[in-house]
Amino acid sequence: MYWTYPDYEQSYRLWQDHFADETKSKPKNIKQKLYLRIINRELTSLDSVYVELRKLTKPKERGKSLKYVKQKTAQRSFAKERDGTAFLENDILISHAKYTAQELAFTNATQEKISAKAQDLVRKHNTHDDLNEDQKRNLIDLIKRRINKFEAMDHVEASIIRKRDKNLLFLWVSIKRHYLVGETMVKSQTEWSQFAGCRNAIIPELFKDLIKLGVIQQIQKGKQGSTSGRASSYRRVI
Repeated sequence: MYWTYPDYEQSYRLWQDHFADETKSKPKNIKQKLYLRIINRELTSLDSVYVELRKLTKPKERGKSLKYVKQKTAQRSFAKERDGTAFLENDILISHAKYTAQELAFTNATQEKISAKAQDLVRKHNTHDDLNEDQKRNLIDLIKRRINKFEAMDHVEASIIRKRDKNLLFLWVSIKRHYLVGETMVKSQTEWSQFAGCRNAIIPELFKDLIKLGVIQQIQKGKQGSTSGRASSYRRVI
């Protein structure tokens, strides 16, 4: 690198000195700890590194958002006690299983296809520990339960259709297609605009309408600006 970019050799050394100074002045820096975990091979896959990075960049929970996190933690503890040896500890595997269920919904997926997808997920995302038979069945049941929930019908559309708002209807149907009841939704206003295929400016009003209908709840209000680091978060209620 020195020979290829000789003009930047000094800059590289300045960055190296800066890193050394930061290490001395902030010995408990969480980013430095993550770096050391990677160097010491405690994190051996890119997925596990991304999981830890999301923890570092995730905004601090407050108010309703903190209450919701505590509720989810309690639910996890209950599930662990209920499932016993069938409990799934691998969050990455569970996350991909949920996404797989979303893909299989409305495709008339057979039991064989669901089982094959589950086995494929285990091969890709559970490389360290083998799942026991109870855990494998629990993974398949998780995918099946979520498929059934995605395909369940409700009557909210009738209220939205009476408003004759195509954007609101499409946004709600898209939310139903990608999020289950109780799940958290976090996107920027621009991302919601792309998600719903409508103008950016009408997104706040659409969400106000959904809140009035009682189908979603705002957990945390976001801050405007690209550097604030906090988007609004919602939870699907119905």
